[in-house]
Amino acid sequence: MSLPPLRDDPAETNTTKLRKIAEKLVENAMDGDIQAIKEVADRLDSPAPRQRKRQSCRSTSANAAVA
Repeated sequence: MSLPPLRDDPAETNTTKLRKIAEKLVENAMDGDIQAIKEVADRLDSPAPRQRKRQSCRSTSANAAVA
């Protein structure tokens, strides 16, 4: 599978380029390309990214001393 090179079009944002790549990947998967099918499945089946817990600016030992 060979894709044409991406042109450096100033009006085209990175998001637009990524969307074109994703659309081509899905198109190839729909045409039966096994590797493209695997890539799409991997993206759809991957777990959601974990959110980091926010840490308080205050330490727990400082809070205990105040209380």
